[in-house]
Amino acid sequence: ENVELDPNEPISVSGPNVDPISLTGPSLEPILVSESSVEPISVPGSSVEPIGVPISSTHTSTLAVKPSPEWQSLNGYGYYISTEIKTWDESKTFCETQNASFAQPIDEAQVLDLANLLKDRIYNKFWVGANNRNTPYSWLNGNEVTEGWRKNQPDSNKTGRCVLISYEGENSISGLSVRYCGTTGHTNRFICQIAQSHTTATTTGTGTPTIATSH
Repeated sequence: ENVELDPNEPISVSGPNVDPISLTGPSLEPILVSESSVEPISVPGSSVEPIGVPISSTHTSTLAVKPSPEWQSLNGYGYYISTEIKTWDESKTFCETQNASFAQPIDEAQVLDLANLLKDRIYNKFWVGANNRNTPYSWLNGNEVTEGWRKNQPDSNKTGRCVLISYEGENSISGLSVRYCGTTGHTNRFICQIAQSHTTATTTGTGTPTIATSH
């Protein structure tokens, strides 16, 4: 015989050794998990930042310039003033291997400040990062060299010349001059340049973990 059941009425099942079972469908509630209920994971002593939503971090890196005769600080830059001699191209390569660049004092004030660092040195002519291989005389950043020239300089517009900086004494005009700079046999001391510090801000997307580092 068919028995019609009411869905809202509990069903009771019993037997000699069976505890009664009561089932109701509508009383079951869904389990809700929201994004805001997720707690960050923090591990003591770990260098990993907590994973949360969202993550925003700022990474600061400072490049320390050694206080040695070869490195000198000036106007927010560190300058490596070499004691060895190299061709202009070798000098450029050396600076790059130090994570630095060829010195580029782009205006007269910077030229004179840098020249003054050379006044106590026996040798006072140093390659810097400019040449006229792609005329006119230009810095490696592409800007034309328009300031800081010594009197009657540049004295040649022939291609294949590179720029030197020199200190000429208290009563003389220090500054920039030029010299032929072939790939071999034309050597000078040189100056590298590096920024002493930089800051980079980074914001990551929702749910992306960030690794915290310090230098």
